[in-house]
Parts: sequence; C-alpha cells; structure tokens
Amino acid sequence: MNLDAAATELYGLPLDEFVPARDALAKEAKRQGAADVAARIKGLRKPTHPAWLANQLVRAHRQDVDELVGVGDEMREATADGDGARLRELAARRKEKVDALLAKVAKLNGGKRPSHDAVEALNETLLAATADPGVAAELQVGRLTHPLQHVGFGLPGGGAAQVISLSQARAAREKREDGRGAPPRPSSPAKPRARRADDEDVKDEDAGEGAEDATTARERRLAQQRAEAEREFEEADAAVTEAEEHVGGLETALDERQDALESAEAKVERLLAELEAAKGELENARTGVDDAEEELGEARADLEAARKRRREAKRKLL
Repeated sequence: MNLDAAATELYGLPLDEFVPARDALAKEAKRQGAADVAARIKGLRKPTHPAWLANQLVRAHRQDVDELVGVGDEMREATADGDGARLRELAARRKEKVDALLAKVAKLNGGKRPSHDAVEALNETLLAATADPGVAAELQVGRLTHPLQHVGFGLPGGGAAQVISLSQARAAREKREDGRGAPPRPSSPAKPRARRADDEDVKDEDAGEGAEDATTARERRLAQQRAEAEREFEEADAAVTEAEEHVGGLETALDERQDALESAEAKVERLLAELEAAKGELENARTGVDDAEEELGEARADLEAARKRRREAKRKLL
C-alpha cells in the first residue's frame, strides 16, 4: 500500500470518517505485510476543523487557491521593489480572493457555516500562504493537520512577513526561554555633536537632538508594543499548546478505545458464529433423537408382533 495515496485519500474524507478510515487502511497495510507503512498510516493525525476546511478548499477550488498564492508571490516582489502603490493594489486583491474563498466554506461544511473561530483560523491560514512560499506549498498539498499562523510586521511598507506553524511557534518560545532569542532592543540614540560657539549651530544641534529624542522615543514605544504583542502571542500559543496536547491525548484514548471496540466486536461476531453453529448442532441432535425414538417405537411394535406370532405358533404346535 502506498503511504502518499493513503494520506491523500484520508485528508479528503469527511472529518468524522478520518479515524475509522485511517485505522482500516493501517490494518489493510499490515495484512499486506507492510508493517512500516501501517505504522506511518496509524500515525497520521486527524486534522482540526479549520485545517480540514483548508484541505477541502484546496480540493474543491484549487484554481482559486493557486491564484491567491500567485497574489502572494506578486506582493513579495512588490515589497522587494519598494512599490507601495502596487502593494496596496495587491493587498486589496488578496482580500477579495480570501473573502471569496471563505464564502465557499459553508458549502464544503455540509451547508452549515463554521464557527467564528474556525473561520478566523482558516483566514489566518490563507493569509499565511500568501506570505511564505513554503507555507503555500504545504497548503496546496491539502494535508494540513492544524491551521497556520501569520505573525510579525511584514505587511505593506515593511519587510517580509514571518509565517510559522504552531509547532514552530512553540520552538521559538522555548528558544527565547532558554535565552538564545532575546527580543530586539531599541537602538541607542546617536551621540550629540560637539557644541559650537555660534548660536545658529547651537540651535541646529538642539533641533537635531530633539529629532533624535523623538526617534528614540518612537523606537522604544514600538519595541514596547512588540514586546507586549510577543507576550500576548506566547500566552495564546501556550493555551493552544495545552489544548493541542489535551486533544491529542483524547484522540489517542479514542483510538485505543476504538481498537478495543473493534476487538470486542470481532469477539462477539466469533462467539455469535459459534453460537449459531452450536444451535445447528443442537437442532440436528434433537432431530436425531426424534428419529431414533420413532424408529425405536416401530422396532418395539415389530418385536411385540413377532412375539405374538411365536406364541400362536407354539399353541398350534402343542
């Protein structure tokens, strides 16, 4: 059995069919002697609802998704060229395409509009795909297990955006906690120029220092805002990590209970088959007993008739 084909099939199924179908494919691979493939299939994670919606969008509206990714490519080119007008135009196009894809989600969800949180997570995933080509490629495969997140300050007017998955976010947080990734420090103000004798130069110097002080204050304010945003992101990411671990534990427990259920069902089926066989044997035995009793009754009647003939013959003889 081919792992790639199995994964493609699984991540295209309705969400509630993923686990039983995955377990069935893993058992089939094991039956075919591909124990390593069976283990890898069994290890495929069930997607969250937003990730499942993203996978279905790719399958049902691949051209629209590809066009959105193309807009992201153009936005990176415009950013590199410093073309602000082009960036604003592309940002508007990106919003139109993302909104159009989100409008199609209800149909993919059985006609029901997903929750607000699911739509927001899907929106973040689509935006992340426009900000990083690697993420775009991951989305286009159609096998996401979790939504992707877009963080940083890389929108029009700035540098490239930072796009990370939840696992990458956790790694970044751990790196910071280990002291290897301290947040950027505000740049130090430039040293003031030496004072000059004439009043005009002094005024120019004071004006320059004032501008530098304003720039420094702005940089400090931005650094503080970024630090607050990072703290908020870390708290939210920690909550997501805890929820993911809880969901993962429940999924593992569910898998184990499903295995136990399947084992119990197989045992019940085997016992029911044995019971049916025993019932057949019992019915045959009862039929045999009835036949034997009937035959015995006939034999006893024949015996009594033979004895009667013998008595009559004996009287005639005497």
